[in-house]
Amino acid sequence: MIQSPRLVKKNKQIKMRRLFVWPAVVIIVCLVIVELSRMQSVSITRVDISGNSVIKAPDVSALVERDLSGNFLKIFPRKNIFIYPRKQIEKDILETFPRVDSVSVSLGDNRALVVDLTLRKPVSLWCASASSTLPDILSESCYFFDKSGFIFAPAPNFEGPVFVKYYGILSGDPIKQVFLGGETVLKLGSFLDGLNNSLKLTATEVYIKDDYKEYDVFLSNGIGLYISGDIPFEDSLNNLSLFLNSSSTKQMGIGKFNYIDLRYGNKIYYKLKS
Repeated sequence: MIQSPRLVKKNKQIKMRRLFVWPAVVIIVCLVIVELSRMQSVSITRVDISGNSVIKAPDVSALVERDLSGNFLKIFPRKNIFIYPRKQIEKDILETFPRVDSVSVSLGDNRALVVDLTLRKPVSLWCASASSTLPDILSESCYFFDKSGFIFAPAPNFEGPVFVKYYGILSGDPIKQVFLGGETVLKLGSFLDGLNNSLKLTATEVYIKDDYKEYDVFLSNGIGLYISGDIPFEDSLNNLSLFLNSSSTKQMGIGKFNYIDLRYGNKIYYKLKS
């Protein structure tokens, strides 16, 4: 098909217009989007911290503000309510504050950024002592750990047995280390609860041997219980219950015992106080 020179020229002009017009339109649209993203009406106005009673709120707010500062790709503000770095904020809070168990970041009223913290609950203390066999109150340092064995903060000096104290070897800074592994901590904690609930015996200290196969549990009445990690804790508790409820043990009285050795299953050994 033969086109006239005039029609060919016209088509060429149309193509040239398209070549310049469409890129210009794209650039204009991008500039509009950038300007809209920088408007105050789509920017985060403040940071609200909730669920926190221990960590200093200004410290958390400062971390969040740091993550909100600057721009994505040096163009789009990180404070924009549609593209703010929620996952990064949550990750940084968890890494910076070991006390925090979980964190949720969301938008609240009036474009406020709401940071909801769930703090770890202490269940016991891990303690480092200058003595390898007995606690030295003047030199020991104790730290809170939660139900999973995660050590998250130094503990103050309490008057009396507020928490059970665990003694075992950890190298380096104990903060953020997992003591005993989550499963063992839960099982040992259940054993101590069983002592208290079923037998009315209160544990105050637990000494973990270097190989993590034996546990020496000391009670508030001064009696020591020797536990083997190779025997299920519930079996040791049941064996102890049978032993203490036997007629011969009741005749002697529990206060007569120096220690009770539960490391050999239903064969229980003991030593009386001299």
